Amino acid sequence: MRPRITVYLTEAQLEYLRRGAAKRRRSLSSYVTDCLVDYHVDNAHSSQAFEQASPPFSALLRDTEEKLINEIDQRISRSNSRFSKELMVLSAMLDRFVLSALVNTPEVHEANRAKAISSGERRYRNWREAVTELLDQIGAPRPEAWRGATGASATEEDAA
Repeated sequence: MRPRITVYLTEAQLEYLRRGAAKRRRSLSSYVTDCLVDYHVDNAHSSQAFEQASPPFSALLRDTEEKLINEIDQRISRSNSRFSKELMVLSAMLDRFVLSALVNTPEVHEANRAKAISSGERRYRNWREAVTELLDQIGAPRPEAWRGATGASATEEDAA
């Protein structure tokens, strides 16, 4: 059996320790034990031997780290949620656009395929230039696939 000690605390002190233990999701006993050990380890390595009225530095540091981690996790979660929703909307919009384009445009006959590819490449370059101008106006980066590319490289297989 482990040794036990009795400590007399005010209600406020006990509540302070309970809140600290709850924040860390630990039992009151293990939290108090760690606080006592940390306090004496810090004081043993400290050049000052006087009693401190505040919690040891390591406990304060852990509190700060936990608060920062929680805040970062919450912000990332909110950002990822918003980004995920926006991405789902864009995906649905693109899917509807492709379906509409395929339903409303006739297939190109073999005799007209070269002319259709040439026209498609020209229109695609114009579209990319317009999008690039828009991205430059709003200060957004160009898509990674467009970096260094000078024009469209559609082939007959792409157009089919």
